[in-house]
Amino acid sequence: MSSKYKIGEDAIPHFVTFTVVGWIDVFSREMYKEKMLESLNFCIQKKGLVVYAWIIMTNHVHLIISSHDNKIADIVRDIKKFTSRQIIELVAQNPKESRKAWMLNIFSFVGKGNKSNTNYQFWKQDYHPVELNTNEIFEQVLLYLHENPVRAGLVWEPWHYKYSSAIDYYTSENGLLKIEQRMVFYVRDRGIKGPGAPPRGAPPPQKKKKKKKNWKFFCKFRSETGRINRHESSFGRLAPNRAKPKYSLKYISFKINKC
Repeated sequence: MSSKYKIGEDAIPHFVTFTVVGWIDVFSREMYKEKMLESLNFCIQKKGLVVYAWIIMTNHVHLIISSHDNKIADIVRDIKKFTSRQIIELVAQNPKESRKAWMLNIFSFVGKGNKSNTNYQFWKQDYHPVELNTNEIFEQVLLYLHENPVRAGLVWEPWHYKYSSAIDYYTSENGLLKIEQRMVFYVRDRGIKGPGAPPRGAPPPQKKKKKKKNWKFFCKFRSETGRINRHESSFGRLAPNRAKPKYSLKYISFKINKC
């Protein structure tokens, strides 16, 4: 399975993405997610795969991985090959799958257009590896990965999503997959320094926002006609396009809290 994107040093964490052909929401059912987890667990135990973060969305999977024993490209190839065959088989044999004919038809249509496949194609060809060679890049990608279900409107907070490593980073509990945690100044806007800070379900500490004050200055002066005019301006200056009063001004300032 060739790709125009190339893996760098295998021991360095890489961000990879597996996308279902046609962006089909296959992983909206838990049984297909569990099969994906089964494959990842096998590669962790038997092939030296190191997982730093992961998430399974409805139509794609994000991973931050590395390997000390095998090439990342070889492990990714095996994961995609195994899960493709197993999940398509589950779809075909699932009597409760209402989308069966539609999904198999798309998998078959895409597969026939690819010389690398015989019958079906489940995953898109590329997996877009990105080398995370600095802590800053790692933190940015980690935030992006865990915020996926929040952006999709599936949960309120990242650690509420079951099929993700967010629970390992945001809480003191472990998720469904064994990961190699890295100490990070995790997501500065979340206010968490390192993994496992708050208890499960507790929101991360937020910085107190200073209440902004809206200062307005008013000035009173008596015009030539004896009529009292009131002008609103900033920093005690007259508002623009106002005629300068002939007589001396008496400034009266007071605070008005911004609504």
